Amino acid sequence: MSRFEFSVDSGNQLSVVNRLPLLILPTPHTPHPTPHTPHPTPYTPHPTPHTPHPTPHTPHPTPRYVHGD
Repeated sequence: MSRFEFSVDSGNQLSVVNRLPLLILPTPHTPHPTPHTPHPTPYTPHPTPHTPHPTPHTPHPTPRYVHGD
């Protein structure tokens, strides 16, 4: 699709009609400076104190009764 459209008016004069009139008008584009101040999210990781519960593995000695003959 071209930007320009050629149309011949009643006076047989070729006039160029711009389909995008916004490009012709001098729109003073004053960009509003949006001050991007990023909110610092203080990442304080909650230290999960991993204290492993020491499972005291005390093997129960199975007393062997050696039955003599």
